[in-house]
Amino acid sequence: MPYLSEFINEPFSESDNCSNSVSSVLHCALIALETGDFYTRWEAAKTISACGIEATQSGSPEEVINPLLNLLQEDSEEEVSWYIARILGTFGHPLAVQGLTHLLQTSCSVDVAGMAATALANCGAAAIPSLTDLLHQPEMKLLAIRALAQIEHPEVVPILLPLTLDSLPAVRSAAIDALSRFSSSAIQDALFAALQDFDSSVRRSAVGALGFQAQVLTGENNALMDAVIHALKPLLWDLDLEVCCQTALTLGRIGTADAVSELGKVLQSSNTPASLQQAIIRAIGWIGTPEAMACLQQALFNSAILNDESQIEIVTVLGRLKQVELCPTAVQNLLDLLHTQHPISQTSKGKQTIGHSLGQLAAISESNISANQHSNQKQSSEVITALIRLLEDSDAGVQLHVIAALKAFDQDAVNFELVRFSQDTAISANLRKGIGIALAERKRSIE
Repeated sequence: MPYLSEFINEPFSESDNCSNSVSSVLHCALIALETGDFYTRWEAAKTISACGIEATQSGSPEEVINPLLNLLQEDSEEEVSWYIARILGTFGHPLAVQGLTHLLQTSCSVDVAGMAATALANCGAAAIPSLTDLLHQPEMKLLAIRALAQIEHPEVVPILLPLTLDSLPAVRSAAIDALSRFSSSAIQDALFAALQDFDSSVRRSAVGALGFQAQVLTGENNALMDAVIHALKPLLWDLDLEVCCQTALTLGRIGTADAVSELGKVLQSSNTPASLQQAIIRAIGWIGTPEAMACLQQALFNSAILNDESQIEIVTVLGRLKQVELCPTAVQNLLDLLHTQHPISQTSKGKQTIGHSLGQLAAISESNISANQHSNQKQSSEVITALIRLLEDSDAGVQLHVIAALKAFDQDAVNFELVRFSQDTAISANLRKGIGIALAERKRSIE
């Protein structure tokens, strides 16, 4: 193994047979791991792992594990310990589990302890007894829970369930996060109960976990879905704003008509903070159904409650729609903002956002053949005209966004309209100047 031997002070003799013997290769790699720089250690770790695979296949993984454990006892350097923990995690052997457990208990380094916990999780079910024992040590409890959370094995469920009632909020929250990967009536009962926890971090974890449960069971358990939505409704009004935002996100993931309805009610409330309004807007946008579109449209045009930032957030969300069938409606909503001279369409930031969203929607529409091609072409023509008129704004940001958006349309149609406008003697000097900038930019991009 010439690469690793280059990083060892003493050259290997022919009798070492590094390239022909697993034990010699392992010896080279262990020395490189102990004495090399970061890159050398990285390569050595890969070599040792490969030796471990070969040793395991031959039925003697101890030949690799024992030297690693010896090195762990002899070398206290943090980086070496981190690498050894990482390598030991590739084994599911009791010796590896024992060594990792000891390292987790004794290491003063957060990084090393974290890697040891991750490595134990990688050992799978073999590590469950050791991690369960660590739960009885207060200083080890959180790391043990996080490791158990990564072991997707049903044996961890009865271990984690009692921890949802632990005296420490951080432990309760970690246990809930871990249980979200599993589904059972006992878990769901624990999650529903945690929605009433006095600590906001626990409530927030329970909201996310319940949403994941409902999302996984979509179409399979409508009763659970309804129960989750009903239980989450009050948390949209929680005293902790982060809990409210997490609830909005979770309802957005659930994505039913009832979820849209509940989100819409809070969005239209005068008591809803702007940050929660924007979280709700994003959640409704992710749902991407006709009901969700109608909710956003109503909030945008019929509500005096939303501030400019929240209204602009709706415009941004409309531009991110992925559902092709909803794009024409979203485009029309944006055009209506311009045609009705909606307040946000009179600001530079509003114009930039409208232009950008129209360009995004055009890119989606152009890449998908519309069933109603004539209608689609007519709307595209309207959008091109509306975008060109925005060039009248002397703000450089607006002009740049418009020029970028126009690239999403049929270029012959765009060129035709730009030239047609430029030849109109009735247009304003600002619009003529903006069109000139757009034409010059297009010419540069072609060259």
